[in-house]
Amino acid sequence: MNSVSSLVVAFGVALGGFFIGNGIIQFKKLDRVVEVKGLSERVVDANEARWSLTYNVASDNMSDLNKKISDIQKTTLAFLEAEGFTKDEIIKDAGNITDKEAQEYGERKGARFVARGGFVVTSTKIDKLVAASQKTDELLSKGVALSGSRVSYYFTALNDIKPQMLEEATKNARAAAQSFAANAGAKVGDIKNASQGLFSIGSPINDYDADSSLKKKVRVVSQVIFYLD
Repeated sequence: MNSVSSLVVAFGVALGGFFIGNGIIQFKKLDRVVEVKGLSERVVDANEARWSLTYNVASDNMSDLNKKISDIQKTTLAFLEAEGFTKDEIIKDAGNITDKEAQEYGERKGARFVARGGFVVTSTKIDKLVAASQKTDELLSKGVALSGSRVSYYFTALNDIKPQMLEEATKNARAAAQSFAANAGAKVGDIKNASQGLFSIGSPINDYDADSSLKKKVRVVSQVIFYLD
């Protein structure tokens, strides 16, 4: 091979190396990313309440038991309707009847048949529901002794605030990425990939008994990958 040919080959190899090298550098630049999390939290008011009423009734006679159940249900339903709740807001628990004689060994204690049942009232009229739940003494005066009465609160309008919260979480993620990029001497580019976290709804104070709180804390964490320029 003469000197001219050798020079051409050497130049070609060097030029090829230049393009390969620059190709690797460009690839690495495109692959430079930062993965961060963005948080969004809001405290909102519950927009729905649920009141659970339960009763127990016992008798040694099935016919008598059925009459007691019927009387309790009629009295309770009339009370709830008088408090302004519609039939669509009231659900009657099917309940159950236990025959203690068929389940217990030895000497039976108490009445043979025990029935458990109740009602669930679900309404957006929270103030009215809370006020009614404090009048259980009226039911007692009419012969209805409740074994349980509990009001729970829920937030069901998540879709109304979800877009704004996701936008806020993404902005917070970008702010975190920019803080990292500044320390690395880079700039934050476009989003490469984003993963929406699950929304959680709990109490602003603690989640031990979140259903009992009228205030709810809505929280979401988004995971976002940004390109670095």
